[in-house]
Amino acid sequence: MQKIYLILVQFSVMLFLLVIVPAQSAAANNGQPACFDASGTKLLANTLSDSKQGHMKPLIAAYFIDSMGTITADAITDEQFQTNICKGSFNTPAPKGALWLRFKVANPHASDMDWVIAFTQIVFDEVALYEQREANLVNVARNGRSVPLKERAINAVGAAVPFNIGAGEERIFYLRLTGTYEPIIKPLIVSQNLFTDWTVKFETALIVFLGFIAAMAMFSLVLFRQVEARFYRYYTLYLGCIFAYAFLYDGWLSWITEAVLPVTVVAPLMGLASGTSVLANILYCRVLLIQSSDRNEYRTVFIGLSGVALLTTILAVIDPWALSLPLYLFYVVSPMVLLVIAIKKIRKGLPQALPVAASLVALILGLVVSIYLLVFPAVTVETSSTVQLMLLRSNTLGFNFAIVGEAIFIMISLSTLVKAMQAKGQAATVEAEILHQKMVDTQNQRAEFQKTSGERIKALESILADDPNNNLQASVEQQLLQRATKIIHDHMGDDSFGVKELATSLGTSEKTLGRRLKASHGLTPVAFIRSVRLEFARNLILLRQFRTITEIAHAAGFSSVSHFTKLYRQHFGKTPKESAAAMQNLANSDIPPSSSTASLSGSSSS
Repeated sequence: MQKIYLILVQFSVMLFLLVIVPAQSAAANNGQPACFDASGTKLLANTLSDSKQGHMKPLIAAYFIDSMGTITADAITDEQFQTNICKGSFNTPAPKGALWLRFKVANPHASDMDWVIAFTQIVFDEVALYEQREANLVNVARNGRSVPLKERAINAVGAAVPFNIGAGEERIFYLRLTGTYEPIIKPLIVSQNLFTDWTVKFETALIVFLGFIAAMAMFSLVLFRQVEARFYRYYTLYLGCIFAYAFLYDGWLSWITEAVLPVTVVAPLMGLASGTSVLANILYCRVLLIQSSDRNEYRTVFIGLSGVALLTTILAVIDPWALSLPLYLFYVVSPMVLLVIAIKKIRKGLPQALPVAASLVALILGLVVSIYLLVFPAVTVETSSTVQLMLLRSNTLGFNFAIVGEAIFIMISLSTLVKAMQAKGQAATVEAEILHQKMVDTQNQRAEFQKTSGERIKALESILADDPNNNLQASVEQQLLQRATKIIHDHMGDDSFGVKELATSLGTSEKTLGRRLKASHGLTPVAFIRSVRLEFARNLILLRQFRTITEIAHAAGFSSVSHFTKLYRQHFGKTPKESAAAMQNLANSDIPPSSSTASLSGSSSS
């Protein structure tokens, strides 16, 4: 838990220093620029500067919203622009509408100046710049994703339009914007040199980001192919969706393929990619956090999250402008729920849960900052710093930070999972090798036992062959045991045959019988009779004379099967059923039947 808190603090501090502090500093140091004269009717000019700090300024402009997008450049000069306030940012109309900006630019210097109207946002169908010349508006430049690549004024990712103004001149321009995706836009007036430097660095950062996502996707496909597909397929799908979203949002598809795709086509595709990435995020977190033995754990939670992801994705595809907010909110809420599950899994000792939790922390923090700055853009100030300009697109940087941090930690979690699986596999291999060695040792012992038994049988057969009349004399006590054993065998099926009957059959008293059995065999007469009966039952089992344990018990003189089973297990260390199963396995092995039978016969005779 301490590691999670440490990671959380580190990411919070990093984001605070990179994004929040510059934004708050800008807000604190930037007063509202004077947009109009004292009467509030005359629009003041955006004065171009050649100072070190003045190569970028927020554009001072009056605005007019054409909700239907039908007003042409010839008729816009007759419309009443909003001139009562000065705005650094402007609300965007519906996709079919248009936003008009009217502004004045003054060049008080002795040389011509080339500047650019740019934006902190990059999704526009068309940005058209008009210059007022007497009573007419003349188109100066066009850009945007619905504009063919050859007709764009600046061939760069993102819409921007250049203009030139002569020395000592003051001109009035009109800017028409259509097909915007973000709810708020922030126009900037930037020097050509600063804009070029800014564009190169920002596009380089975007290329690095897309390359990183593509590399992570390839690594997940290549490095983790040795594990189950479910461990990487959802993560690869997630990275693919992120790549598609960034590829569409940053305009690379239009720039590379020269495809003319309006925002009404691009926005639903981005909603689909974004929603699918949320769903894939839920699915691969489930795979990483829920073990196969506990697949029903949190099942309701994951089903609910997946259902909400599908619903919000469908809404965002249907109407990205009016119905996409639930998806972006769920984009943050879903990782929060998954983070709670990850923390619980950390407490249970799941090794990959810690990097999963760290990835979710990075994702949550980055998305919160990105969405916040998308809705509430940072205030812009005059600057000549490309770093400051890049931070003006901090919502994109926040999103990129979230995805990069999340992808790195997920790759770590996948590596941790693979290592854990490899460790289990190695342990299983070692265990299998040990088991195999035990089997080999058992087989060797059995072979040795068979060899010894065979040699003993051959020796006995040799002795019997040398004494065909069976004149080998046993001791008196051995003869008593043999006679007693034979008498018990003769009455084996009689469960009432006991010590009294045995002593009578042997022609001795019960006391004398007990003394002689104790001295020679170490058993009482009752234990001796029971031992002979159990040996007889064991031989019946080994020879498979009966089909059921009950039949064997009765044949051996036991009236109670449960009592027989208990005594049998005490005597031989296993139950009758286990002996029968062992005999069956032995019969199925490669042991010759003659050796097996001889061994068992020798055991019973002893």
